[in-house]
Amino acid sequence: IPANKIDLAIAGICPTDERKQTVDFSDIYINAEQKILVRGEDADKYKSLSDFAGKKVGAQKSTTQETLANTEIQNASVVALDKVPDLILELLNGKIDGIVIESVVAQQYIIANPSLQLSDATFTNNLKPTAIALAKNNDSMLEVVNKVIKENQDNGNFDKWIQEYSEKATNNAK
Repeated sequence: IPANKIDLAIAGICPTDERKQTVDFSDIYINAEQKILVRGEDADKYKSLSDFAGKKVGAQKSTTQETLANTEIQNASVVALDKVPDLILELLNGKIDGIVIESVVAQQYIIANPSLQLSDATFTNNLKPTAIALAKNNDSMLEVVNKVIKENQDNGNFDKWIQEYSEKATNNAK
């Protein structure tokens, strides 16, 4: 959070040890499953991570997905791009063979592009915890944020919001 100009950052942020050096994190509000998005016609070819050996696998640059692609998919060429839509185009055009992506994000692209589907391949570190980043040592705000997270987990709002906003994102993309 640059120069204390921002109180909160909410954008699918994974609380890594490196990030914890500069910001505090809320409790986890979503544990997204990491998957590989492939063209439906190729789904039978990619059932395990080893099936991606010698293939091109995409991931968003400087993300936990890029790290996962580099550490858990052996002998694949990782193509890191700045934006997921660019990776989707590369996949649809056959320039890459799969994309390491959060399942929640992938669902939006599958709805918009029915020719895509998730591979059966599974990662050892398949869950990506997502939290809110806060300026260091703002304990009173952290307490409030954690209370709101707990309330909305308990009442099912997070699941409802994921569904609702996935549908909105898909409709906006059409």
